[in-house]
Amino acid sequence: MGVPQGSILGPTLFSVYINDVALAAGESLIHLYADDTILYTSGPSLDTVLTTLQASFNAIQLSFRGLQLLLNTSKTKCMLFNRSLPAPARLSNITTLDGSDLEYVDNYKYLGVWLDCKLSFQTHIKHLQSKVKSRIGFLFHNKASFTHAAKHTLVKLTILPIVDFGDVIYKIASNTLLNKLDTVYHSAIRFVTKAPYTTHHCDLYALVGWPSLQTRRQTHWLHVIYKTLLGKVPPYLSSPLISARWSP
Repeated sequence: MGVPQGSILGPTLFSVYINDVALAAGESLIHLYADDTILYTSGPSLDTVLTTLQASFNAIQLSFRGLQLLLNTSKTKCMLFNRSLPAPARLSNITTLDGSDLEYVDNYKYLGVWLDCKLSFQTHIKHLQSKVKSRIGFLFHNKASFTHAAKHTLVKLTILPIVDFGDVIYKIASNTLLNKLDTVYHSAIRFVTKAPYTTHHCDLYALVGWPSLQTRRQTHWLHVIYKTLLGKVPPYLSSPLISARWSP
């Protein structure tokens, strides 16, 4: 029994099939998105964190086996998040039930966002900058083919979604990193407006009728807070805000 590959029912049925895996997470937290599973925990010491994570990982693997699912060891990675302290010289390995050690990484792309162990988002912003510059270069190379309205639409549809995606997450990056995105954003506006390179960024925003990236990020963040207050986000996002709101 099953459904054809590519069926709209496939993802839903798979989610139902693996939903109970979350019950095996124990003292760790777990996020499931399609066939991607994230297991994470925190603690007062590194030993506590690794012990808890190993126990939860073992339980999750047993749940997978019970569902006749195979763990892709080559794609399963470990990352230690620590924004302030230096990285330990040596970390205890997290191992599979088959005895394989998981690889520790400093950067990992998850659902379109590059995470790094310091949560600086340096890698993510570097990728964004490179992707936007590549598209802007193509647009400038072919600018004679586009009307003003077409330029406006092209940037709105092909550039802005890149910098908007996940911006409520990477908005905590340093101003030095965020300024790099401002630079390519201003280039995109100059493509639309034909404004000279010396035009002040405030004048660029006025010419095109778009806000700064900082304002866009803040607006998106306020949207998240609003949806949180309405109960339209998962509990792990809403509970900290609601607890703070009602604390005496």
